[in-house]
This record gives sequence, structure tokens and C-alpha cells, in this order.
Amino acid sequence: MTVLPIRLAEVEMPSFLTDVLYAEGDNPTTIAEELAHAIDAHLQRSGLTVAVDAGRISPESAAPHEAVPESERRDVGKVLDLAADRVDEVLIQWDRCRAAGGATDDLVAEQRRLRTVLERLAVDVQRAVPMTTHLSVATWQDYFRVRRSTEVEPDVREELRAVRAQVARGLPVVARWRIVASLTRSHRADATPPLSLDNRTRQQ
Repeated sequence: MTVLPIRLAEVEMPSFLTDVLYAEGDNPTTIAEELAHAIDAHLQRSGLTVAVDAGRISPESAAPHEAVPESERRDVGKVLDLAADRVDEVLIQWDRCRAAGGATDDLVAEQRRLRTVLERLAVDVQRAVPMTTHLSVATWQDYFRVRRSTEVEPDVREELRAVRAQVARGLPVVARWRIVASLTRSHRADATPPLSLDNRTRQQ
């Protein structure tokens, strides 16, 4: 998965992101919609079909994003660090269940501990960690049984790391955007033009 950084309003970009491709604007939802439409158009010209529904964005995700107040950042950071520790325990028990026949009840118990930690976060911060939240409520039959922890761990860790960095730097807390779809190639022989984005996305 490739992550496209977003610069909101006039917030200064971290030094390690100043020389990479990033999107710029006042509303992440608008940027996501434009990217989704551009990707869809590019895939169609390439002979690929994909369902990218930018309209399925909830009113909550379209709401303005705010930074955690400075007086609360240390406490929020500690809770996120604790959530990362609890994620580790969920992953460890997941592996035990799959590889060594561990009890799924123990996995459920670790999920409950993770949920307890996440509930200590403000609602807007909770919304910024959807993969971590899903890990805390997923069921064995529909999720853990049909996946391996190694498929999930990198994205969950990166999600927590990104939100932790936003909180520490006083940036608006925004969830990472993901576009997930199955691609199928048609029999068109058209040449593949480059993906075209408007001037919201620029190379520094």
C-alpha cells in the first residue's frame, strides 16, 4: 500500500516529507474524491475496470479535523503507546491460535483489553485508527481464521505511528486514506496514458 501525505491548509510539512509527492488542500475529503475520480478515469483508459465510490464518505469524515490541544498531547500519546502494546498482545495470541492451537477465548480477552484502551481516546482520535479498532472487534471466523497476522501488522502499526506523530506535532488528527478494490483487465488495446492529477498534488 502506498500512502500519499496530505498538507492541510498552511501547516508546515515535516522535513522528511518535503521532498516527496504530496497533496495539498483544506479538506481531505475533497482531495480523496478528486484522487478517486482521477484513478477511476486512468484505469478505464488503461482497459481496467474498478469500482471506486468516492460518494461513500460519511458526514463524520467530511467534518473539519482538529489538533489535540497541547495540554492533552502527552496523555493522548501515552494512550496510543499503550494501544500499540495491546495490539502486540492481540497479534501474539492470534499467532498462537493459528500455529499452536491456542484458545480463541484468550484472543477475545486480548481484544477486550485493546478496546478498553481505545475507549480512553477522544472520539476524533478513535476515528483516526479504524484498522486498530477493527482488530479489536473482529471475529475469529470471519477475520482471524482467514488471514495471517503478518498481512495486517504493518498497516496497523503504521496507522498508530502516523496518528502518534500527528498528536505529538500538533497536527490535525486525520485517518490515512485507503482505496481498496479488485481490478480486472478488459480486452481494449488502448495505450496507457499517465495518471493525471490536478495542481493539488505537486512534486517538491
